[in-house]
Amino acid sequence: MKNFDARFQDFEAEEKNILLIQNPCSIDNDKIMEYPVNIQQEIMEIKHHSILKQLFHESTTAQLTTETLVQVWKKVPKEEYPALYDLGLQILCRFGSTYICEKVFSTLSFVKNKYRTSLSTNHIRDVILLATTELHPDIDRLVAEKETHPSH
Repeated sequence: MKNFDARFQDFEAEEKNILLIQNPCSIDNDKIMEYPVNIQQEIMEIKHHSILKQLFHESTTAQLTTETLVQVWKKVPKEEYPALYDLGLQILCRFGSTYICEKVFSTLSFVKNKYRTSLSTNHIRDVILLATTELHPDIDRLVAEKETHPSH
């Protein structure tokens, strides 16, 4: 039972931090005291920063996604809000890395089942790289430009 309680305490702390990262301006003043002093100060400063306050408000009134939050946190000056910025980075990186991990396993399962006999380790690595990046190469153009027989 102690282990169970300890896990839920961690969850409560994480939930508090996730809510903070979603919109630091929405944290009630009485709840701010639950955070470390450096975070408290930065929350109060962001609450009085009209541009950042507006950005966070817009992000929470729109469809809230990890991508939306990443775009907002990119606009938060790290020099002025180092503790909040680092906390935001820690939390938001978890979602991105989990997604990429799931995408790699899904891609790997598909490729290994469908093309098992014709792919080398290098081919599989390249397929996974293509599947998990934001790059959109023009495969048709690249293949057309590739020489069939290299010059000697």
